[in-house]
Amino acid sequence: MSILTISHKQDVNSIKALIVGGGITGLSMAIMMHLAGMEFDILERSTGNEPAMGSAIALGPPVLRLFEQMDLLPQIERSSKAVTGITIMDGESRRLGRVEGVKEDRYGYPMRVMTREALHSILMEKIPPANLHRGKLVVKTLQNANGASCKCSDGSTYYGDIIIGADGAQSLTREKMFLPLIEKCEMFLEDLEPSQYQHVICAGITDPLDQNSYPAAHDSTTEIRVISNKENQAGNPTPRFYDDWLVQTDIDLEEKFKDLLDKRCAMGPGTIRDFIAHTPKKAISTIDMEERIYRTWHSERIVLIGDACHHQLSVGGQNPAQGILDAVCLVNLLRKMESRSSAEYTQVFKKYQQKRTGDVKTSFQESRQIDKIIQKQGLVTNIMRKLMPNSFVFNMKNDKINSNQPQLSFLPFVPDRRSSTANPQERSKKLTGERTLSI
Repeated sequence: MSILTISHKQDVNSIKALIVGGGITGLSMAIMMHLAGMEFDILERSTGNEPAMGSAIALGPPVLRLFEQMDLLPQIERSSKAVTGITIMDGESRRLGRVEGVKEDRYGYPMRVMTREALHSILMEKIPPANLHRGKLVVKTLQNANGASCKCSDGSTYYGDIIIGADGAQSLTREKMFLPLIEKCEMFLEDLEPSQYQHVICAGITDPLDQNSYPAAHDSTTEIRVISNKENQAGNPTPRFYDDWLVQTDIDLEEKFKDLLDKRCAMGPGTIRDFIAHTPKKAISTIDMEERIYRTWHSERIVLIGDACHHQLSVGGQNPAQGILDAVCLVNLLRKMESRSSAEYTQVFKKYQQKRTGDVKTSFQESRQIDKIIQKQGLVTNIMRKLMPNSFVFNMKNDKINSNQPQLSFLPFVPDRRSSTANPQERSKKLTGERTLSI
């Protein structure tokens, strides 16, 4: 299909987006667009028949207040637990340090943890089936003054005004967006550098655990318990590339992590090996992780959100949350548009990147600090574990992150529950007056 024929217009006042990727970020973006009265198609390459994979994800006050505005908080609370804190332990289950949980009275909400599968299911229930297209691997993107299109590997083509790349750290949308920029020599050199993976993560969710053996797993709240292992030990796996969390691991855990598997389990009896035995092998996935913020988030009618434009260590649980916060920022800006010209889309995308870059960098800094508290060894680190979680600088960064509680500007705002001051936000002059997600 020639780019010159791209046109889908039915209502000149509407925006239609092609959202590439049906994960947490892509689904959140779609629901927000639906609430804003915008059109969308989700192009998801998985078929829906893959085994459930992934691990737990953390949702903090900024995202929980937004989900309350979207009428999703009750479902999330039923499927999650409030986190009381993170306890760091050695291989003999001796306590090394602790980071207290988010202060609910100060920020309005606790930190909550739930499985990725549970959150994905909650969001999927709000997506009209006709707008979700599975088995769609996007192989070509086109754009011009009339609109944009995505061609998929099965020969189908979808049309819209803009393309939103929500397809993760190894984003094919980003790759296709970069190609014409490279040809025109309009790329930042650091965006072309190959990925450098600092961490390899094996993630999974156990089967239901016996209450007598693992009583902590049945508490109404949850505590994250981390076993800090020596760094650079022999047998660590060589990092390899896996393009998303749906890929089943082929790492031999016994061979690569024998020293760690022999440590005492911090959750119940026996060793970590005994604990992992409760997780089906097919439900364990492998993810290569790096810290990276791209300098190019958009080009003409294509824009990236979430891990597609910034990805960080998962230790702080910030990856899904930052993608959701990208989505609310972008939707608010799209709804304020006066026209639908390519030039105005460029200005909107530029404002979106400017607004989000600072918050993403702050999130990166917090993840690095938590990573140091959890992973490092030695006397200096032990002192840091005792001092850092209660330090003025650490608490100031927590305030900065949790004071940013953006809402959809065109819906009635959720009252502030906080004892501290939230960041002010502009309210749209054109409120929808409704918050329903019935579709």
